[in-house]
Amino acid sequence: MIPVDAFEASLTLSTDRLCLDFANTVGWHASPEPAEGLPTYADLVGWAQRVGLLAEADAKRLRRHAARRPALAQAVLDRAHSLREAIYRILSATAQRQAGAAADLDIVNAELAVAMGHGKLAPTSGGFILQWSSEPEALDSTLWPAAYSAASLLATPELLERVGECADDRGCGWLFLDMTKNHSRRWCDMKDCGNRAKARRHYERQRAII
Repeated sequence: MIPVDAFEASLTLSTDRLCLDFANTVGWHASPEPAEGLPTYADLVGWAQRVGLLAEADAKRLRRHAARRPALAQAVLDRAHSLREAIYRILSATAQRQAGAAADLDIVNAELAVAMGHGKLAPTSGGFILQWSSEPEALDSTLWPAAYSAASLLATPELLERVGECADDRGCGWLFLDMTKNHSRRWCDMKDCGNRAKARRHYERQRAII
């Protein structure tokens, strides 16, 4: 297993990488009618709290600050959506062994530049760890680690080649890391889209026999 950055290893993630979980905050991402999972700034904060980026007290503080500055909160939410979609499009293209769009990379780079202005290295017993500055009223603080996570994944070839996207033909679009030995994973979850595909193949075989 490729080591996970310490800040990501401490989170509660579905995919082991924050940027993938962030991209997956849209349901049926590859379908004609994707379902927005972060429709408000409060939802963005809620997601960050669930994965462990924010403690409860910090989440409450950001919500209060957002309520006082709704226009700024909306601007940050728009940036979050833009960053998330850029990450998704780049990684979806990667999963299909295609090149991502330069415009999407520009979006990630722009947010990465902002993020790195708030990050610093701190020594630990085993070397160094990346830490994010504590800025209680920085409404965009949830974007910093997401942008860094995307950059870290994109800059790690042996990890990038393992990015996959659910093959469900309805447009699930779930991104994941395929850590199987022969790179054979195709589904977000074998119990979900994978099971549906299995049932459909069985049905088609039965029809062919009839």
